[in-house]
Amino acid sequence: MTTAIDTEYAAWLERVDMTRESIANCCVHRLHGDRVAAERVSIEVIGGLLARPRVFQYFGLPFSGRVAHLAELGLARARDGVVLDGCSWAVLREALAGLPAEDRETVVLACVEGYDDARLAEALGCDEAAARARRERALARLAELALRAVPTQTEAKELM
Repeated sequence: MTTAIDTEYAAWLERVDMTRESIANCCVHRLHGDRVAAERVSIEVIGGLLARPRVFQYFGLPFSGRVAHLAELGLARARDGVVLDGCSWAVLREALAGLPAEDRETVVLACVEGYDDARLAEALGCDEAAARARRERALARLAELALRAVPTQTEAKELM
């Protein structure tokens, strides 16, 4: 049985995929047709967004600014011939799709909808301490996935 949260998470994941695809399409022009490097940059950007997932609740400038900043970092590396050896989009997307249901719900409520801990606790039917622990656990899992996309500590810190 599909719940409203499952539907919302699937829609969020589709938006992340479309964002990645748009970034890759823009970067391919900046990288003189190098589709492999453009795809790599787009995955790095998604990794950077996952490292700070509350950015997904914003529309417009905060989100676009974060994407642009991360893309410029990746483009500069790519132009210098530095290609990070992170996972493919298929692997990252599968990992995102495979998050436990509890984490998917928390991502939707805390990162997409922007619930603070009090509102998250109300929605989850628990106290604020439990909601905070659940949010922190879900964000830690997203941070682990971000490191799959951007595997070196230097670049990971740059994206955090």
